[in-house]
Amino acid sequence: MHIVLIIDDDPAQLQLCRLALLPVPCNVLTAEGSEEGFRMLANFQPDLLILDLLMPQMNGLDMLRAIRLDERLTRMRILVMTAASGLVGKEETALCDSVMTKPFEIHKLRQTVQLLLNMGHAGEPRSSNNPPS
Repeated sequence: MHIVLIIDDDPAQLQLCRLALLPVPCNVLTAEGSEEGFRMLANFQPDLLILDLLMPQMNGLDMLRAIRLDERLTRMRILVMTAASGLVGKEETALCDSVMTKPFEIHKLRQTVQLLLNMGHAGEPRSSNNPPS
């Protein structure tokens, strides 16, 4: 079964995402903030990461850069979530597979997660079926 890790500094957002993904056939793990997120990435190597961009300890862009340098995680899909869509630039878009703005529609989150999990690994060629970034 696929593993999805959600990293966000807001416990309510983590719970909302976890509940939204209940119908999706995957194991959902959560991490509150970047420190806990890095520990969980090392231990579980998920198929999909849902990452908040705005976090106090280490922002999502810095995490994206570090994750993409880690050879163990290069094939992991990444969905970036942010309340500040103006912060999503070319670099963020290039480092992730999809971007979603908060607040999000639950059915859209489920659909995007299912599409990303069914796409295969990030190391494989991207097709025209990719969700919009």
